Order: sequence, then structure tokens, then C-alpha cells
Amino acid sequence: MFDDRRWTRAGDYVGIEAFQAPMRDAGTARFYFHLRERWNYLLDHEGVDLCDLDEVMREALRCARSILAAERMVGKRSVGSVVEVEDEAGRPVVELSLARVRALDGQSVSR
Repeated sequence: MFDDRRWTRAGDYVGIEAFQAPMRDAGTARFYFHLRERWNYLLDHEGVDLCDLDEVMREALRCARSILAAERMVGKRSVGSVVEVEDEAGRPVVELSLARVRALDGQSVSR
């Protein structure tokens, strides 16, 4: 069972009070890391096998920081972009705002 209070304090977790992921070999489950930018979606069709929700959150942060770094390289600044993580059944697990990650990392949040 997953205690969602751990994520809501940071403002990064939404949706599920108790989460039980379908497990694969060696206690892993497949998670999909989609990018939503306003009305556009970039879907992850491959997914990643991870052991627990701590790993899921670390991977979501890694994805968000990678996107932010790429945006800085080309001078782009997206507004409203979100990394949305789903489990194998399509249930939402984590929703992580790039603006939130930008603020956590000490970058300017202004437009």
C-alpha cells in the first residue's frame, strides 16, 4: 500500500490513495512516462520496469530534469508541461509539473 501524503506535501503526487502495481519478474512493474504540454501528448509506448514508487518518482524527476535541460539548450520555456506516469493498467500514479521541478531546482519560475 502507498501512503500518498508523502507526495502531496511536495505538491507532486495526485490521484491515488492506495496503489498496488501489478508486479513482474523480481518484484518490478512497468510504468509509462508521458509528457503533456497543454493539449498535446507525447506518449511513452515502451515504459520502464521499476520496483517501487520511490523509483517511479526518481525516474519522473529524471525525465523532467532532462526535458528542462533540453529546453534550456534551445532557448525554449514550456508553460504547463507535466510528466504523467501511468501503471500497466493505465491508472495514474504520479503527475509532476515541470514548473514545480524548475522551482525545486532553484530556477526562475517566471515566464
